[in-house]
Amino acid sequence: GVGAILEGFYGGELGGEAIVDILLPKLTSAKNGVEVSPGYSPSGKLPVTFYPADFVKKRAMTEMDLRKGEGITYRYYTGMPLFPFGYGLSYTSFAYSWAKSQQRQLHLATSGGMPTFRVLVSNVGSKAGESVVL
Repeated sequence: GVGAILEGFYGGELGGEAIVDILLPKLTSAKNGVEVSPGYSPSGKLPVTFYPADFVKKRAMTEMDLRKGEGITYRYYTGMPLFPFGYGLSYTSFAYSWAKSQQRQLHLATSGGMPTFRVLVSNVGSKAGESVVL
């Protein structure tokens, strides 16, 4: 069987190098020989929703109504996705919390501008890493 499948999406010119950096450890010279350090922890998230295999049997490819049946896209799909929009893995763990705000209420229709929200991200795992907050 297949142990894993790697999807690189649109890696661009340096996509291959980025994949190698993630999967393979880096070898650096040290005073007492060769030192092995892991690659970095990726921080990307999926830009699409992956549907289960039987999804193609439930919906015509030409159907453009986003809400029809189980719906499509991250906004309207009501089924259980294989991997949802925004899903991502890391070699470490993160904790997320809302930063305290001085503002108690927000009236979007009358605020006259875009609200600002702050999220605190803490690496609570054993490896270095970054996280993308959507």
